[in-house]
Amino acid sequence: MTDVPRTIPVPPESDLAHALKAAIDDAGSFLVDTGEARYRISVQRADEPTPDQVARSIAGIRRAAGAWAHDDAEALKAAVRARRRGGSQPSVRW
Repeated sequence: MTDVPRTIPVPPESDLAHALKAAIDDAGSFLVDTGEARYRISVQRADEPTPDQVARSIAGIRRAAGAWAHDDAEALKAAVRARRRGGSQPSVRW
């Protein structure tokens, strides 16, 4: 099961939104002072892959590379041609 972080809506013109945008452009973090404590917030865009995701993706691509090398290419092409000739829609009889 994947942990899905909680989403907190932030108005785009708020101080917090501006701090988040600036953190992406600069060092990637900033401090939040609630009056009771200070918190360091590390910022990464949610739509960009994490370094771990990139590494796993590259590893998967490398594992898959050449995986079909042992298959008979001519047999595969013949099977594709046969499927194309057969069409993708079932025949309709009235």
